[in-house]
Amino acid sequence: MGAHPIEAVQVMSRIIEATESGALESMSDRRAPVGDHEAEAIAESAVRAAQELQAAAVAVFTQTGVAVRLVAKYRPVRRSSRHDGARVRSQLTLVWGAETFIVPAVGHRRMVRQVERALLDLGRAKEGDQVVIVAGTPPGRRGTTNMLEDPPARGPS
Repeated sequence: MGAHPIEAVQVMSRIIEATESGALESMSDRRAPVGDHEAEAIAESAVRAAQELQAAAVAVFTQTGVAVRLVAKYRPVRRSSRHDGARVRSQLTLVWGAETFIVPAVGHRRMVRQVERALLDLGRAKEGDQVVIVAGTPPGRRGTTNMLEDPPARGPS
């Protein structure tokens, strides 16, 4: 433990808060410019859209976890990921801000409804809140992160 554990934790907390508070403002300064990698461009655009729209969450559908890691790089306010494997879920517990859910691969409309329902049911969004969704099409195929959508959360229809 050390002679001053409380003070050590307080210093660490101040460092984390200072780092996190400036992370979004200096986003473009912290990394190399986006190349021609489509998933990278989608991830950066999703976080920028979430900031501009003041979205309640960024939801990422992933098979491998790569898309979640790319989005996490830009520090969105709240992010949830949906995937179909326990192994990927375990790996994503180490990713900054990721909240994971295992769901089956479904078509586009059902995917959007899954996100809306989950965020509303869990209290992560209110009806009418913007939500940014990142996914690959066709669903269930690895390495296809190519979709960005920002529907408002709707209640049961």
